Amino acid sequence: MASFVSKPILTSQTIGEQLCKAREGAGLSLADLSRTLRIKAAYLEAIELGSYSELPGEIYALEFTRRYAAALRMDPGRAVERHRLERAAAIPPKQAWHAFHRQPLMRFKAQRLFRAGAACVGAGAIVYAFVFGRAFFGPPELEIATPGKYQEIGDFRVVVQGQARGAQQVLLNGELVQVQRDGSFTQALTLPRGYHVLRITALGRGGRAATEFRVVRVRADAPDNLVLHNNN
Repeated sequence: MASFVSKPILTSQTIGEQLCKAREGAGLSLADLSRTLRIKAAYLEAIELGSYSELPGEIYALEFTRRYAAALRMDPGRAVERHRLERAAAIPPKQAWHAFHRQPLMRFKAQRLFRAGAACVGAGAIVYAFVFGRAFFGPPELEIATPGKYQEIGDFRVVVQGQARGAQQVLLNGELVQVQRDGSFTQALTLPRGYHVLRITALGRGGRAATEFRVVRVRADAPDNLVLHNNN
């Protein structure tokens, strides 16, 4: 295995200038290294220019410098030390103290925001799952317009009319009924004299069903000149 040979770090330039020179000598752009290191190009440029106020904090700046130097085959340990010294010389002690002690507060705020965001996302997912699951797996909404629950008629003809929202099929006493796109359906029947129980069932997507019953009595005085059959 070939040994790792690091490039020496000269002292006549700042560490940022040395990194910039090494990057340009390697024919790499800030965007290239940003993609490779997964560090924002703006942070890499701030390291090169010595713009310490543009960096998120000393801990991150040192880590970014270490990775930047290693990517260019420079000594990462020396690069970090140079960055630390140059940063200390450039930032007044009071400002450096605030920059250091501001990091835990910023991290705490970021953690709170992340937790709040995660809670909102989780709550939204639960609401969506409840609404979607209820619409998909719940029973359809079945409404019967005619006939009434208990209806008496003087002829043999009865019209079953209603609407089944969210239903894939509608059955009338076990027989399929044609359903329109809006869920409405109409079925005409001819019934003999006497009492008849009509069972209307709407079948949903998740296998759930909604059922309504209607009782129809055809009176004895109904005319006899009708053919008894179901009309589709």
